[in-house]
Amino acid sequence: GVYCAKDIPYLSKPRIIMEIPLELMVTVSKDPPWMFQPDFVPLGHPVFDIINSTNAEMVDSPLKLKRLAHTLEQFKWALSIVWSRSFTMTMQVGTLTLDANMLIPYVDMLNHSYEPSCSYRWRKKDRMLEVLINAGQSITKGAEMTLNYMKKLPNDCCISCYGSSTPTNPWDVVNFSGKAKIHLDSFLSAFNIAGLADEYYYNETAVQQREDFVDGAIIAAARFLPSWSDKDMPFLPSMEKVAVQELQQECLKFLGAYRTTWEQDLQILDRRSKKKSRRWKAAVGYRMHRKWIINKISMALDLYLERLMF
Repeated sequence: GVYCAKDIPYLSKPRIIMEIPLELMVTVSKDPPWMFQPDFVPLGHPVFDIINSTNAEMVDSPLKLKRLAHTLEQFKWALSIVWSRSFTMTMQVGTLTLDANMLIPYVDMLNHSYEPSCSYRWRKKDRMLEVLINAGQSITKGAEMTLNYMKKLPNDCCISCYGSSTPTNPWDVVNFSGKAKIHLDSFLSAFNIAGLADEYYYNETAVQQREDFVDGAIIAAARFLPSWSDKDMPFLPSMEKVAVQELQQECLKFLGAYRTTWEQDLQILDRRSKKKSRRWKAAVGYRMHRKWIINKISMALDLYLERLMF
């Protein structure tokens, strides 16, 4: 980590604390045609065909790997460095603007925070990366300097790349983007959920036999499903049915955004778990749990609609 050597008073403007020239970085364009800077691998080199046809998750062909590294361990080490220490940003060199993956010395020593004290930006005129202390804050001596380098990464990617995750990750929230809303009181009564929003619980005293379907996922759904509530205004079953169907379609979109299904993840864990790290297993397990919760919410909406109509 990097820590502040002295007290820094409140800043009304960002202050530059680090400048890294392009010549000290290793960069490669994010999209084809692949270009390295410095140009130690010339444009169009056959190694790019090998990289394109190699699945880093599968580690498919030993022959391909020997052309990328002397040993499998060296390949894994290089891959872990790129996954855990690279930055992706838009840079401009002359008239060329490109998205690049970059290995940047010194900057990669700063740890991550979703409330960072620092940020970075590209300075076009002299091809320099600047690290700045953000405006609007003061920093005490000994405080850690941090960057947010997990932008737009869900928690399963954070676990896989960095070995950590956080419940405050804004990119790991299930956001329903449509206008559909269910009637909150009706949903709660359909599953015998009682209590205030932050303290919902399953009311066993209201039923003769406990319902195993209701668990933490249903309680969570009651908290974050888009809803409305007006006790003086009854809902229309036909409108409620349309809202439920729209929310179910969004659940399907969430599941469709993943490259694998829950069943495929289960097969991946069964086949490769012995050869993979605990970090990789945790990432796949977390991804599976997310899919399970979304699927459970979709099933709950089905059951809610059934109880609503009958």
